[in-house]
Amino acid sequence: MYRPRLVSVWTLEALIAVSGLSLLMGMGVSASEGLEQWYWRNPSPNGNDLNGVAYGNGTFVAVGAGGTILTSADGNLWEHRESGFDNQLNQVIFAQNSFLAVGEGGVILSSDNAKDWVSHPTDPLYSLRGVTFAQGKYVMVGANGDSQQLSQIILCSDDLVQWTIRQFPATHSLSQVAYGNGMFMAIGADSSGFAKATILVSSNGLDWNAVVRDDIFGLKSVAFGNGMFVTAGNGGGILTTADGTDWQDRSIGGVLPLLGVSWVDNQFLMVGGGRDSPILLSSPDGMSWAERDSAAGDWLYAVAGGGGRYVAVGQDGQIVSSADASTWSNETTYQFGNPLRGWLSAVAFGNGRFVAVGSEWIVTSTDGKVWTSADTTPPGLLTDVIFGGGRFLAVGIDGNILWSSDGRISWESTAVAPEIQLNSAPYGNGIYLVNGVSGTISNPHSWLLRSTNLTEWETVYGSTIVVPERIVYGNGRFVAGAPRQFLALVSTNGREWTEVSTGSVGISDMVFVDGKFVAIEGRSTNGLDWTFNSPQDRLVASDNYLSDITYGDGVFVALKSRGFDYIDGDPNSTLLDVLVPGSIWTSANGVQWTKRIDASLTLLGAAYGNRTFVAVGGHTAIVQSVNLASLVPVRLSGTLAADHMLSLNITSAAGLVMTVEISSDLKSWQALRTLVNESGQTNLLETILPTNGQRFYRAKTSN
Repeated sequence: MYRPRLVSVWTLEALIAVSGLSLLMGMGVSASEGLEQWYWRNPSPNGNDLNGVAYGNGTFVAVGAGGTILTSADGNLWEHRESGFDNQLNQVIFAQNSFLAVGEGGVILSSDNAKDWVSHPTDPLYSLRGVTFAQGKYVMVGANGDSQQLSQIILCSDDLVQWTIRQFPATHSLSQVAYGNGMFMAIGADSSGFAKATILVSSNGLDWNAVVRDDIFGLKSVAFGNGMFVTAGNGGGILTTADGTDWQDRSIGGVLPLLGVSWVDNQFLMVGGGRDSPILLSSPDGMSWAERDSAAGDWLYAVAGGGGRYVAVGQDGQIVSSADASTWSNETTYQFGNPLRGWLSAVAFGNGRFVAVGSEWIVTSTDGKVWTSADTTPPGLLTDVIFGGGRFLAVGIDGNILWSSDGRISWESTAVAPEIQLNSAPYGNGIYLVNGVSGTISNPHSWLLRSTNLTEWETVYGSTIVVPERIVYGNGRFVAGAPRQFLALVSTNGREWTEVSTGSVGISDMVFVDGKFVAIEGRSTNGLDWTFNSPQDRLVASDNYLSDITYGDGVFVALKSRGFDYIDGDPNSTLLDVLVPGSIWTSANGVQWTKRIDASLTLLGAAYGNRTFVAVGGHTAIVQSVNLASLVPVRLSGTLAADHMLSLNITSAAGLVMTVEISSDLKSWQALRTLVNESGQTNLLETILPTNGQRFYRAKTSN
């Protein structure tokens, strides 16, 4: 009889190991693991790009960036589902009474209920872009390798376990694959979509022949219906073919890209477009096309239908739905308008309230979930907000300074030199400081301004050589980093500043925690003497552009972000606005960082309050962490029975989303099951054989 030792752990992640016929000691992880899950508060239901959508068994499933999976019965109300991955998912289909999603890093996920997803891992170098099912087999297309050594790849399997692999040297990936007229057709294009297209055909999914066409460019998507293949392409191109040889141009004019096409309910639906110019077309035969008003505010990438409903999805979480494929409504909601071109630059917490500021907005929340607009319209872009001296202080372009004791109703304002863009504001010992820059990118002039009453400001520092960035107060002194000049600036009164060399290390951002200035690159008790992190740790931070560091409840949070700059040479000093995807990272010590989530939208600022973190960014994005006060012990225990069955018992707070993962080496983990622990206790059965070797199981909270 087996005599396992059972282990209970209290943390946010529980782990046990099975070796041969024995259960081994379990262990837990740090509390920062609870920040793996973040929730979209604005827009809703999601702000990540949605790349694919499918319908089956009465359910729509949409997939996208950051491992996003959303489900809906009607296309109107959507729920988040745990994928167990943060890899981008590119396409989802419904086949064999099951959903199948593919994505970056060789990720393949399947689900028979759209809620619980099982991983079928392949090579992590694979970028899987498209998938279809026909002739009793799954055929997936994409790329293998990187830009230095890339191969187009085709995977074929009838069981998602054993794979036949075909590779073709290329400079770009295969995009999608479809089946019809006894033929598989795979298409591809480079990232610009203007290079000569790749077209491959196969009668069995295993043996492929190239269709050489010098007149076909930029194919992005392919579908089969009405006896023909229809392709969508860059530059508004629509092509049809029945056999891959004879091609007909069905384009209707226009230059915006067409990115997705599907055959739904005896008609073709096609989507694409550009920012503020989405495109949605329909056709009964693939030859004549009608343009529909999609009601979307952004690009659309994919479209599907079923159950008398139609859904199209796209950039930055765009979802539109229709009951007839003609009249569409937007299902992506914003808590304060639809600011697709606006953003939130920064967020702060004080007096029991979060306040976020940005291009056109001051918004507030007491819980991080529900946000409302303040009664004041900012005079221009606001770049930072802090809480200090019992007030919120916001700064922005044109020298604008605003302050408020409640953050919502009553704001006062003043303007210093209008040529200065103010970027950062600390408070300490009754002193407010703001820093800013004027001039151009190639010829900047930096400024530090000081005030004790917010209405009268004096210039205390100016330089055309040194550009201070983030300023922090602690231990009776202000400390600023000037990373491009490898300097730290220190002052006890905000007037006289000492410049200290930081050697070859630039200090980009910092917080004051437990008597220390903790920067992305190192730490100091006085701002003068610094102990820097290892080159390897600094490289991880710099390669991922970590900044906007904040701290709370024993956890550091940083963002992959970017700053604001003037466009060089612009006589109107317009801000350069380059939105890049963001990510959220956490650390227990401010040295080693772990990425928690990816976001399609830029993330620009974060704050901690009421035991939760809030991050804000592009398109007025707001994401929020789990409330750390709600986290409860999670316990994983197991029993080995004589029939080689391992009984895993998971206990936690009722209603938690849990992911059970398995590993042989504690390094590479595979999702075994994602579930909702409805009652607070769940039991799973897993077959364990003596030949399995050592296996580790862990259960992790996801909400």
